[in-house]
Amino acid sequence: MPSSPPQSEIGYQVPTDTNSLNTRAADLRRKIMTQLETWSPRRIPKLSCQVPSEDLLVDVNAALKTIPTGTITDSNKLIHSTATVILEMLGYKMSSGHNKHGRAG
Repeated sequence: MPSSPPQSEIGYQVPTDTNSLNTRAADLRRKIMTQLETWSPRRIPKLSCQVPSEDLLVDVNAALKTIPTGTITDSNKLIHSTATVILEMLGYKMSSGHNKHGRAG
């Protein structure tokens, strides 16, 4: 039985309707999209004690449902960018250096 040729990556295409987003979810989407546009690999610091609230996670998930990805690489960048936005909202200082992370404050 001949093997079939490898298929190209196909990402999950989510609806891009942003009209149903609440104000914070729309703001989160904007911030995530900005991070995606300027994406560069950075280390993500571990959360110390503070974790995102349930309300924040609901809004983040609503925003993510409006951002389509085409490949696993796009999905990875989206996850990384989202984590960066959440950490910045929690007061973590994000830098481009690998050893310069810490809490702001």
